Amino acid sequence: MADLSFEIGHSRDFLSYWQSLRQDGEIPHARQVNPGKIKELLPDLIIFEVLEDGTVRYRLTGTRVMERTGLEPTGKSLQDMVKSEFNEMLAFAFQSVVSLKIGIVSHFTNYYRGGHAGRMEVVILPLRAPESDPPRVICHWSRDPEVPDHVIGIERMTDRIDDATVFDLGFGLPDESLVAAFRV
Repeated sequence: MADLSFEIGHSRDFLSYWQSLRQDGEIPHARQVNPGKIKELLPDLIIFEVLEDGTVRYRLTGTRVMERTGLEPTGKSLQDMVKSEFNEMLAFAFQSVVSLKIGIVSHFTNYYRGGHAGRMEVVILPLRAPESDPPRVICHWSRDPEVPDHVIGIERMTDRIDDATVFDLGFGLPDESLVAAFRV
């Protein structure tokens, strides 16, 4: 796996934890995630279900994510919370993570109440789910430390994704044309 340069928060710790869960070279199973071992990461974690139609549904949302957004999104669609122009790209990205066993790190800016802007770093990794459940991904959503902790509630979600980088989790990267689709 290439050496990634993370900008914000505990992204490196999150990736290391995910890697520690791998057994026999397989993607970690959702039941292996142990909240007691990742107390510092837990408030910034989100687990999504990736449905066949491309819907990305919140399954579990960390407390700091809920505080930042001012929402409790569990059970809701990610696509319902962002600009419609991002829906197709989000479905493609999350379906690619689960089907190709790749990781994605992305950066964007959210705009909070009171005029505060905060750069975000999101790391998206696949998780195996029970056989009868939809595939899952686990995300770590780090906020720029320059935004004060008391700033909560998203006024508007990002207008654009600044960058998205696909990275190898040990299963190889798809062909260049697919990787190029993530360049923004």
